[in-house]
Amino acid sequence: MKKAIFFLISCILASCSRDNINILENEHVRFGFSAENGALLSLYNVKEGVEHIDSAKAVTCPLWEFEYMPEVPAVENLPEVVSFKKKGNDCLEIYWKQVEGMDGPELKATVRFKKDRPSLADWHIEATGLEGLGVKAIRFPLINGVKPQNEKDELALGVYTGRLYRNPWSLVSEDKPLSSRRETGYQAMQVNVLYNPETDGLYWGTEDTDAWYKIYDLSVYPDRAQFYIAHYLRMDIDVDSYSTPYPSVIGVFKGDWIDAASLYGQWGRKQNWCSESRLKKGLVPDWVLKTALWEWNRGRSENVLPEAVALQKELGLPVSVFWHWWHKCSYDVGFPDYLPPREGREAFIKAVAESRKEGIHCINYMNSYKWGDSDPSWEEKNAHLWCIRKDDGGTISKVYNIFTGKSLTCMCPSTEFWRKTYADMCDTLVNVYGIGGVYMDQCGQAKPCYDTTHGHPVGGGNSFVKGHLQMIDEIREALSSHPYDAPALGGEHASEFWMRHMDIGLPLQAGDERMGGHTYEIIPFYQSVYHEYQLCYGNFSMLVSPPYDEKWPEQFRPKDTEVILPDEYDRQFMMEQAKTFVWGIQPCIANFHEHLFDTKPQAMAFLTDMVKTRYQALDYLIYGTYVRCPEFPKYEEEIPICKLSTYAPDEKRVTGSFKVVPTLYSSAWKAPDGSLGIAAANIADQARVLEFTLDPAEYGLKSKGEIRILTADNEPAVLQSYDGKTTVRFNIPERSTTVLSIR
Repeated sequence: MKKAIFFLISCILASCSRDNINILENEHVRFGFSAENGALLSLYNVKEGVEHIDSAKAVTCPLWEFEYMPEVPAVENLPEVVSFKKKGNDCLEIYWKQVEGMDGPELKATVRFKKDRPSLADWHIEATGLEGLGVKAIRFPLINGVKPQNEKDELALGVYTGRLYRNPWSLVSEDKPLSSRRETGYQAMQVNVLYNPETDGLYWGTEDTDAWYKIYDLSVYPDRAQFYIAHYLRMDIDVDSYSTPYPSVIGVFKGDWIDAASLYGQWGRKQNWCSESRLKKGLVPDWVLKTALWEWNRGRSENVLPEAVALQKELGLPVSVFWHWWHKCSYDVGFPDYLPPREGREAFIKAVAESRKEGIHCINYMNSYKWGDSDPSWEEKNAHLWCIRKDDGGTISKVYNIFTGKSLTCMCPSTEFWRKTYADMCDTLVNVYGIGGVYMDQCGQAKPCYDTTHGHPVGGGNSFVKGHLQMIDEIREALSSHPYDAPALGGEHASEFWMRHMDIGLPLQAGDERMGGHTYEIIPFYQSVYHEYQLCYGNFSMLVSPPYDEKWPEQFRPKDTEVILPDEYDRQFMMEQAKTFVWGIQPCIANFHEHLFDTKPQAMAFLTDMVKTRYQALDYLIYGTYVRCPEFPKYEEEIPICKLSTYAPDEKRVTGSFKVVPTLYSSAWKAPDGSLGIAAANIADQARVLEFTLDPAEYGLKSKGEIRILTADNEPAVLQSYDGKTTVRFNIPERSTTVLSIR
């Protein structure tokens, strides 16, 4: 079969004529470029005999494009003369030059195979003659005509925790392609893959250690896909030339997204965000590490702290608080007018101090870079001078709160004004009010700023991220005199560039169904690379309807604020908690009330079981390295799903649908001591007998050992011993969790 495919590819290349295509190849991958315009006509997996490019669809697509500033006309005299130069066996240079006698931009691309991962290649672009042209970004490499293999194709994106599209070609039409356009930050890992587990995969991304602003753009049509990376240029100086300060990476691999994660991790794990990660260096506060469950409640202290104390007493394990709507201002309207707290300074300080005596720690919400432009402070402090400006001079503003119609505007963290404003608030909240830390909402994002008065590189560059990280360092300095336990800083999502600065990240994707129906599945792509370097916590899982801020207009207050959801949605709650558990994320319950132990006994029993089981397996579920889990039987069931929206008319706050979901979730982890942990969660109403084959050599285990079973209510018990390759059989009861410890 491979010989036939190879013959077919050879015929395609022959039809293009060897004179019209230039080849760079090694024993793993072959790149073929059009001699006429430099387009990529072939991306061929040599070992597997798979071609990824439909040359007929790719031939007219250039390898690069310019993006321009607003109202700047496109360059008419683009370079038309294309030439190639081989640099040894592992490097090809492609030149685009002007016709003799013409002036204008010229470019050079360099494609070089990696020595450590030879199925991948580094791609760089250089451009000259740019001065005065208004080029905002260069799209490179622009790859078109990526073709389907078959219906088993899968697309995995390094966005947030990770997204997986099964057979993406079937999810789109010519008029409605699947589009993904993600900036630095949102792209938590710089890797995307399109693969077929039976054949091979296409790998693309970047390897940038300094958070330069870029956009990863992907479009999938029924018969092809196109992707590019847009690299943004500085616009504050007349720059005649530009060279990408990091490589784009394109190549092939064999396997699925777990194999791709391993390939990416060979680079990512060597970077300073791992060697200097706060978790790895032991800098995450001890109380954060010991947190068994987070309570995510909102409002005044009486709706938050006594409930946390009650939850902790019921569990018999440490509970910490993730606290929204504690502040003076209306949520998503009056930022950053947070202080004093809405219940008053003295009452707040007293409530926090009393809960601290019970062992309760809190991290409180403050948005990391938004200002309400309707708040009086916007004018009083001339905040508009320090906000991010778009390329057309406008601000980046968005209305989140539909009840008020008032917007929040993005501030520039490169400015001392914003960094000091935010750090001072953190200082007061922690050192005066006694809070255990700050949750910096929307941390982990990046924006280009085109304001020429801020003193940072305009447009392209990495000023946003570097300013944000500098702000975090300044906050830590301000909190160094904290009189109680070490304070914690948390941020939304999790992303490479923030890993060595933040204690914890909040990925909400375990409850993605609750936030809306999607054609993709959530996968622990990020955790599979960085779990032991980045502590994550939380989800939006709840058993009641959404709350309503007392500061919002009373006329829009819904009738069902924090009303118990129908029992039919309890399985969804358990599903969200199960994914959190097996993905190695600290669990959380939103909008908790003590009565739920009586009104939702099954759901709360599952949560309690999971929290207690997890607490016996922290070497795996905090410090463990993600490894491929043995294959278990696949169990699925159609369950009711509720979509919740705080910002929706009364009748649309809770809407129902159905979805087929797994009822058994599992994962595997290597602990620092070399032992293997297998976590399993069963959300079905019936017990499951699970059987799998264990090969100790596959996991680097000793040939002889024993398997212990960890559950919520029992001391670890020996399930069985093993001697070489062994069949393992165990029972997981209905609505329960288990961890197997194999050593």
